[in-house]
Order: sequence, then C-alpha cells, then structure tokens
Amino acid sequence: MPVNTSGEKQGQFTPVDKLAQWVVGLYITSAIVIIVYVVLDKAHARLVGRIATVQTIVVVISFILFLIWVYRTHKNLPHLDVKGLRFTPGWSVGWFFVPIMNLFRPYQVVSEAWRASYPAADISDAESWKRVKTLPIVGWWWALCLISSITTLVAGQLPSMWLSGQVDSLTVSRTYMASYITTIVFIVLTVLMVREISRFQEAKYRLISSPQQKLGEVKDE
Repeated sequence: MPVNTSGEKQGQFTPVDKLAQWVVGLYITSAIVIIVYVVLDKAHARLVGRIATVQTIVVVISFILFLIWVYRTHKNLPHLDVKGLRFTPGWSVGWFFVPIMNLFRPYQVVSEAWRASYPAADISDAESWKRVKTLPIVGWWWALCLISSITTLVAGQLPSMWLSGQVDSLTVSRTYMASYITTIVFIVLTVLMVREISRFQEAKYRLISSPQQKLGEVKDE
C-alpha cells in the first residue's frame, strides 16, 4: 500500500465546505426518500417502484460525492502542517473497493482525516495529530454502514424466499424495517461526521494561516 509519509504539499488547500453541503443534502434527500417509501409501502405499487428507482440514483450520486469529499479532505491534510500520514488521497478512496480490506480500511481512512484535521492539536508538532483520539461517532458511522449494507442485502433476498415458503411475511417485514432504520441512522451519522471534519479543516487552516489567532477562538466557533 502506498503510504503518504512525505507530507509534500501538492496544489493548494481547497475548502470542502461547499462539497460537504452537497454530500449532506443528498444524504438527507436519500433519508427522506426512504421515509416516503416506507409510508407509501405497497398501497401505491407503481409510485413505490418509481421511488425505489429515485432512491437508487440518489444513493449512487451520494456515494460518488462522498468519495470525492474523502479524496479532497485527504489532499488537504499536508496543507494543515501534518506529517506521517498513512493514506494517500488516491488510496483513501481506493480502499473502499478492495475486497476484505474494505471491511475496516475505510474506517481507518476517515479516522485519519478526523485526527489530522482536528484544530485543537498542537500545530507546532506536525505529528501531534497521531495523539488525537477519534470520537466514537466515526466508529459508529462505520459500524452502521456495515450493518445497513448487510441488512439491505439480506432483505433483497427475502422476497424470493418468501415466495418459496422458506420464510414468513413477518420476517420479511421486520428485515426490511431493520434495513430502513439502520440506513437512516447511518445517514444521520454520515451527515454529522462530514460536517464536523469539514469544519475542523476550515478552522485548522485558518489557525495555521494566522498564527497569532488564539486557539480559544477556534474552539469557540
């Protein structure tokens, strides 16, 4: 795995707040579509089918924008005067697609972005970010991502099993509901995490750009 140990700055710091707003907006839209889908259920079969198509499109676009956000946040890290980074911008995205490794590497990628962007770390020490603890929200975010993915996959297999008599309708309904709930919680955590890391980067970059600014001012924002 390519390791980003050089700390070399390429290009310039690019604020990710606007991109974060798009990511957040699309994920919230996805949650709303899920809620509408659940409310309508099978009472409006044709409309539900269209909503499912819209949901798929929104999910795909949301995921693509999220990966772009991940790439840009990692590309910004050297501009925050941090060294000893483990992941390059390219591999911060690439690990999401490597079988087996994508069960835990994405968590490590986002955890690194969280810690290296943390504005209250000692900016006089380029590796002080390594001593920053990742808040539980990142762990819960990834746990819910895995759980919602598994429940969605299982739910997708149940209709055919129900038709063959292998499972009853109650099991199908409960599994689908578990999929919806875990997905919505995952979306909420994603929104909170994206906003926080984006805010961290903005605050830390301003602090580095204006050394005379007191750390207390950043914390109070």
